[in-house]
Parts: sequence; structure tokens; C-alpha cells
Amino acid sequence: MGFVLFTALAGAVAGLTAFALMEPFAPTMFFDPRWDSWGATFMALLGALVGSTLGAVQGRAQGSPAHVWRGLGAGLVLGAVGGTVGAGLGGALSSLFFGDVLTRPGIHATTLPARFVAFVPIGATIGLAAAIPSRSWRRARYALVGGALGAGLGGLTFDFASLALSPLVQTVRGGDEVGTTGRAILAVATGGGVGLFTSLIIRATRTAWVRRIYGRNEYREWIVDAAETTIGRSELAHIPILDDPAVAPQHAVIQLHGGTYYLADCGAPGGTFVNGTPIRQVPLFSGALIQVGSTRLEFVMREGSAPARAAEALRQQWQTQVQAPSGAQPVAMATAGGPPLAGQPTVVVPSGGGQPTIAVSPAAASAGLSLVPLGGPLAGQRIPVASRMELGRDVPGSPLVADPMASRRHAVLEPAPGGLSVLDLGSTNGTFLNGQRVSHAVAKAGDVLRLGGTDFRVEQA
Repeated sequence: MGFVLFTALAGAVAGLTAFALMEPFAPTMFFDPRWDSWGATFMALLGALVGSTLGAVQGRAQGSPAHVWRGLGAGLVLGAVGGTVGAGLGGALSSLFFGDVLTRPGIHATTLPARFVAFVPIGATIGLAAAIPSRSWRRARYALVGGALGAGLGGLTFDFASLALSPLVQTVRGGDEVGTTGRAILAVATGGGVGLFTSLIIRATRTAWVRRIYGRNEYREWIVDAAETTIGRSELAHIPILDDPAVAPQHAVIQLHGGTYYLADCGAPGGTFVNGTPIRQVPLFSGALIQVGSTRLEFVMREGSAPARAAEALRQQWQTQVQAPSGAQPVAMATAGGPPLAGQPTVVVPSGGGQPTIAVSPAAASAGLSLVPLGGPLAGQRIPVASRMELGRDVPGSPLVADPMASRRHAVLEPAPGGLSVLDLGSTNGTFLNGQRVSHAVAKAGDVLRLGGTDFRVEQA
């Protein structure tokens, strides 16, 4: 709850700052023609300051300077655009539904709904701008709602707050325009509302998050709400682990597929472990202990959420498929319920009903051919190819995820009579076998494959 209040306070201070910078230049007469240009500038500044402040706060919560600067910069630009667009949209909607009521002095029958309609788009677009740097559309949707609520409430109080202190405002400023108090409340409510409602809604509706359970930032939490949540030493990772040199820049990734969360290793030298078992790709259950380098993380899902129900259904399905001998240690079975296949993920179900995990059967993986990287962070490791394997920058667990010369979907390897069948998937930089570019070929033990900028030697496993 502390972070929610801090975010609300930061947004409110940003809104108040925008008001303090602009109010000295506000016209003092109600029908002054300068109001249009002043109002546009005010909304752009309000959006820029609130967007950059909340973007920086969210970046700080991610845990790296890069997130802070990206949130600040993107929030500044997008917030200014959002404030301007929101003001234009709100004004157009208000005029469409309520005519010119906002251009007339005093409070009329439709003044309050007209203010609400005019200010909701302003808060919504500013909230959206503040959330875009998070790269989570789910968070952006909630930020849009939170900003709309904050600015809408400010709009409802604008006229009453302005009239309540109108004698004092006229004494201090002169003229017949008395909206100073209302503008102050509007700016604070918009900034604070975006921060408060956005962070509150996101926290209340989160379905999954990761908690660090060991290390300098012990108990820090990261919400998992993006389509892909990366874990690594890169400052731009969704979950940055900056103090562990054993963690690769992009070590692992959490993906949401079909309502179930999966953890995939990204070819990190030290591997990725779930509950002490090395994995390539594994469905995640609440309470799973993830280890990257020497860092331990706990994956948590909100009880009763759709992903938690999907995970529990998957667990029950596996437990009905896998029958462990009485008193036996965890047993490994294939995901389809049959015997483990060479190099394929296998379901590990503890006999006591604990959490299933997926691992590669070492015995099964020893058959067939392997790829041995000849350079880079994976040099010297063996990558068994015992079944169809797709490689590319966007393929979880692929040894090419960190290769900038590789295509998103680069090639497919598959065991074939006499070696490995190699099929290029139309990659930009091509697939080479012993120095010759190929679209489809069979690689034998001793051959060298180049995929993107990485060389692999084909060896017996």
C-alpha cells in the first residue's frame, strides 16, 4: 500500500507543479481570447509533468536506472501529447453533448456532466501515456481508467471549488475570472488520480507476480502482466537482476500462453532452475522457486485467478496421468503421459502431490547429435537435438536469443537419416553449412553450421 500512496503523492505534486508554473500567466478576464492557447499549453504541461513523474516512479519500481530514464523521457513526450489530445477530445465531446455551457459564467444544469465529459479524456490519455513505457497493455488499460477517474472527479469539483473562493481570487488577481482554485484542484486530482487509481487497480487486479527471496533487494516484487516478462542482468529486462554476475543479460522469460504461465530458459550459460530442476520450458505454478544465477525468485499467482485455475487444472491432469510407485521419489513422464522422449521436456510429479515441474531427461538427451557453440557465452556447451527444434531470437530457450544477426524465426533443425535436417525459415542473414549458404540441407557430425552470427559444430551427443 505504501507504493500506491507514494505514486498518488508523486502524481499530485506533478500536477500541482504544472498549475504553479502556468497559473501566473492565466488571463484574468472570462472572455479573454487568450484562454484557448493558455489552456492548450496548460494541458500539455500537465500531461508532460504527470506522465514523466509517474513514468520515472514506475521505472524506479522496476529497479534499474534505464527504466527510470525511459519512463521519464517517454512519459514526458507522450504525456504532453496525451494532455493535448485529451483536451481537444474532451472539449469536442462536451460541445457535442452539452453545447456551449462551459463558455458561459456560473453553474448551470448541465455544467457538472459537461465538466466531467471534458476532463475524463484528459486524465485517460495522460494515464495511458504514463503507462506505455511499462510495455504492458494490461497496465496501460488500467492506467487509462485510473486517469479518467481522477480527472473526472476533479472536473466535478471544478466549479464549486472555483466559486467557493471567488471573492478571495478576485481580490488577489482582479478581473472576473475565478477558476484559480478549480484549476489547482483539477491539476492535483488529475495527477494524484492517475497515480492512485492506476497503481491501486493494477495491484488489486494483478494475477501473477515474482518476489525476490534472497539478495540485496530481498522481497522486492515485480508484477507479471506483459505478454513476455524477461528476467536478466540487462537494465531493460522486466525483472532486472543487476547485482548477480552469474545472471545473463537475458536469462529467462515468463510467457502467458492459453491462460497458463510458462518459464523458458534463454540459453543462459548457468541454466535456469525451477524447484532445483534445470529446465528449458516449464509451466509455472504458484509457489514455484525460480533460480537464475545465484538469485532465487518465487512465482506467485493470486488465488482464484484464471491462470491459477488453469495451472491447477493442468496439475490435476498430470497427476491423473502419472502414477508414481508407492513411496517413490519424484518420477519423470512425458507430457502426454508416455515414456520420456530424447531431449524433450518431461513432467516431474512428486509422489506426495507437490508441484509438478518439467525437465529434460539426461539419459534421454544423451542420444543423437548435438550442437556445440564455437563462440559467445554458450561456447563449449552441448545442445542436444533429439527432436524438431526451432531456433531464432523470438524462440524461448533458443541459443540465438541474444544473437542480433539472427532472425526472429531463423531455422528448424530435426533429426534425419544420416544427420540433422536443416531448414532455413527465410532468415535475413541466412543459414550456412560449412561456409555455403543453404535453404535445406542435412548436416553430419563434424560439420559447422552458421545461424545468424553464431557458429555451431555438429557432434555426437
